[in-house]
Amino acid sequence: MAQVTSHKLSTDKLVLNYILKYNCFVSVYQYNSTKNIFMANKKFVKDLVHNLTEIQSDKNMLKFLDLLLTTSELEDLSNRLQIFKGLLAGQTQREIANDLKVSISTVIRGAGEWRQKKDRVKKMVQR
Repeated sequence: MAQVTSHKLSTDKLVLNYILKYNCFVSVYQYNSTKNIFMANKKFVKDLVHNLTEIQSDKNMLKFLDLLLTTSELEDLSNRLQIFKGLLAGQTQREIANDLKVSISTVIRGAGEWRQKKDRVKKMVQR
């Protein structure tokens, strides 16, 4: 069981850090990276973040994600995290696709997101 207890990070960063730590990447909200404009309803995002931060164990996090997401969504999010980790480790896109048994286009899409957010990903994702 892990405790997320940094007072310097905002709530959404704490949630993302917790989720990434357990190989379940959840994009809590979508935003325009150049303008940092939130596209989701902030009230709902805040509610989601609050609910996720209340979860204190891997087992309960997995139960919650299983209730919240379809199997396909959870698999996609987990694969996205593994794509990020593979890229951080210096793997080629083809190697990542083979390891995850996903299409190269899936990895290319993940790599595109990774490139846009590389600095933040490096800080949040543990290899």
